[in-house]
Amino acid sequence: DLSSNFFQREIHTAIGHKSDVPAFAAKLNAEIPRHLREDIARHLTRIRRDVRQLDAQVVFHYTLPEDDRARASWTRHAEVQHMRQLENLQYRRYATP
Repeated sequence: DLSSNFFQREIHTAIGHKSDVPAFAAKLNAEIPRHLREDIARHLTRIRRDVRQLDAQVVFHYTLPEDDRARASWTRHAEVQHMRQLENLQYRRYATP
């Protein structure tokens, strides 16, 4: 998490021995948006990977013979895939300035 790491590295500016809250706030305002966008972009990459894997699982389970008990789980995989796709759509707008 780049944004969390950045915050942890810089918090001493606000609460340290020589604290300077305005300087901390200025640095946070200047730097944190970029780190948050990078974190979101990384998260979106993981979501897209998950969606591709879930697509394959849905197809695999759906193409099993009808009498195979595992075939019924294709709907569960499809539901998870849809939720991950929704998450992708919700976060995508925050990935770019």
